[in-house]
Amino acid sequence: MRGSSTCTAGAIATPDPAGQYASESVKSVAAWLESRDFDTAPVYDGDEPMGYVTDDLLDGVGDDDRPVAELCHPLDVGVIMSPDTGFERLLSALYESRSTAVKAECLGA
Repeated sequence: MRGSSTCTAGAIATPDPAGQYASESVKSVAAWLESRDFDTAPVYDGDEPMGYVTDDLLDGVGDDDRPVAELCHPLDVGVIMSPDTGFERLLSALYESRSTAVKAECLGA
């Protein structure tokens, strides 16, 4: 990518990403993720993000009618990146967060 040293996480982030409300049921959020082929989405409490869900977290939830707020991962310092994070650091963080199997697949192993 040309000029990647000046590209930041904020420049390539999805503005206002599609998400679900905390009161939605776990099963409806799982179906929503699958229907859009998303692997991750934010969970909102009103207009504010309060957490996130992944397809792995919701895999096999069946008919779980609990609010997704009870199951979602919290947003904390460990999962938030500054919009000023450089592109190389962003890629490195994304790579580090992937499973060993995905890393092996990316490396052609």
